[in-house]
Amino acid sequence: MSETPSYISTEGRYDLDDCLASACGCRWELDKQGVAMGEPVIVCLYHSQIIAERDRLRAALEAISAWQLPATGRFWENTDGSISDRPMSYGVCYGSNGERDYMRGVADAALKGKP
Repeated sequence: MSETPSYISTEGRYDLDDCLASACGCRWELDKQGVAMGEPVIVCLYHSQIIAERDRLRAALEAISAWQLPATGRFWENTDGSISDRPMSYGVCYGSNGERDYMRGVADAALKGKP
């Protein structure tokens, strides 16, 4: 098991003096989440960018793992020709290749740094 760097507290927070001493050479900002929780914490911008990228990639992987496809906005037709309230699935509208292509797009966007 790897040892936690000295500038990261056991709660996952960064200690300003220890991080500066580690010569990471980063700029600093106030952790807005910590302020909202009533605990102002200063975090290294470099490390906060890494955490943000990790969170973005995790969200993409969770969407792919859960096979979360967008609503199509299309609905089935009733036998009398009227539109029902039952939505058509992504697979019905675009086929399995469409589903695969959509998920590939989610992965590509995540890897290219797009939200």
